Amino acid sequence: MKPNRLLLLRLQSFLVIVSFPLTAIRLEFLDPHLRGILLAAVMLFGVGVVAFGRILGGRGLVSIQFLSSPVIASMLCYYLSGIASGFFAINRGEYLYEVATQALWYLVPLYLFGMGITSPRDVRRAVNCYLPVAIIVALAAILRVLVGQQAPQTMMASYSKSAVGDISAVLFLSCVINFLSFEARTAGRTGSLVGAGIGLTAMIATVSRSDLVGSLIGLLVVLKLKRTKWQTVAAVGIVVLLLVAVGYSILPHRLAQRFLDFGERSSPQGRLEHWSATFQYLSEHPLGFAGWGQTPDAWMHNPSNMLLEAWLSLGPIGAVSLLCVFVFSISTAVRNCMRAAPRSSLQDSSLVLLGIIIIMTMRALQDAFMGMHSDATLFFQCVGTVIMIDSFLARSRVPARQEFLGSERRLKQAAFVDGKTGK
Repeated sequence: MKPNRLLLLRLQSFLVIVSFPLTAIRLEFLDPHLRGILLAAVMLFGVGVVAFGRILGGRGLVSIQFLSSPVIASMLCYYLSGIASGFFAINRGEYLYEVATQALWYLVPLYLFGMGITSPRDVRRAVNCYLPVAIIVALAAILRVLVGQQAPQTMMASYSKSAVGDISAVLFLSCVINFLSFEARTAGRTGSLVGAGIGLTAMIATVSRSDLVGSLIGLLVVLKLKRTKWQTVAAVGIVVLLLVAVGYSILPHRLAQRFLDFGERSSPQGRLEHWSATFQYLSEHPLGFAGWGQTPDAWMHNPSNMLLEAWLSLGPIGAVSLLCVFVFSISTAVRNCMRAAPRSSLQDSSLVLLGIIIIMTMRALQDAFMGMHSDATLFFQCVGTVIMIDSFLARSRVPARQEFLGSERRLKQAAFVDGKTGK
């Protein structure tokens, strides 16, 4: 392999690994827009490196395996329906803004991770880089809750509650999977248990009930796919309940009451009312088509559901396409978990990615996380990685258990960087 080609591969691996934890990093001295610019600059530079490397290798900008994924087909249909909604857009400026930003936060990470990962090891390295940042976020959130308004200004002080909840849910689920991956009593199991406790406590501290439900559902699915013994499942369940009890006990009384509040003024009750009103409106105006990022003038409520919001903005085609993105992402991730060798690093990485996608899908059913660039980028980074792993497992003739035991040369020849593959 030519030295310049090898340098490009190492550079794109570095950019992929770095951009994953950048979705969680928030620097207090940076304006929110500047933080978004930093993440966008890294990803766009990464896309340029990937595209240049593929052209240099004579393989074309996009592989057939990537384009043949049903997730990509659904995503392109969703994006094209968004472009078509411009003919009916109420506000053209808002419509053009959505066209640009959704290409940046949806399509760019899909391409970067779906085409830019050079080996399965990059997946594990990206997750491992994400976890320390997530721990800092979760600890800062817990500290702010404990000390109330007197909390010191930290690098994570500007985080919104929903963003902290998502990051904490990812931390909790990833650490639980890591805990189950260590067979012996090692420092890794202890650290994973501590990280899971921090993530769970942060979810409780930020009253992120939707993230808590999503992470628990993801955990059950992961345990099922991992074929975990029932004794281990029971032990994990007991530990989770104990951690919930501990986290609840350290909450201030006001937040503890809010965590258990399901009354008329609670968030769940408000979502039910919004869903009912939205369904009633759509039954009278089924076509929607207010334009990307907009809702009809006659509609003043927040639909509190990403699919309903897509229906109001893009019509039924956009809503169905977005639903297919979530469904195919989960089904592809589940297939990866089942095809990878048991207890292999690739299976553990696939389980983590599946858990994150489930968490974000649960958020989509109760909110619209697509408007938050960090959450949207994280979701599509994971989806792109799932597509890459699916393509790797379909092409590789090397048993998945051996993929991390072989040399780097074998990995390159197996799937990712051989100029003869992926045409």
